Amino acid sequence: TPWTGQLLIVIDPDKGAGQHFAQRSEELVRQLHGVGQERLPGDRRYLERARSMAHGIVIAQVDLERLQTLAGD
Repeated sequence: TPWTGQLLIVIDPDKGAGQHFAQRSEELVRQLHGVGQERLPGDRRYLERARSMAHGIVIAQVDLERLQTLAGD
């Protein structure tokens, strides 16, 4: 979304350093966790997604009814 102050850079490791890059990145994450860096960018998002997939999401009844109306149910 606009005006969030974020910059995303996407790198395809297969186009550059190949598998070695992915292995080094995984090792860096393991080392960061090993020295107490508990959270990394994106960790919360992945946790919340897994939680939602397992338990569903909370939605107000009025919102559910509106979505059902829009869907034609």
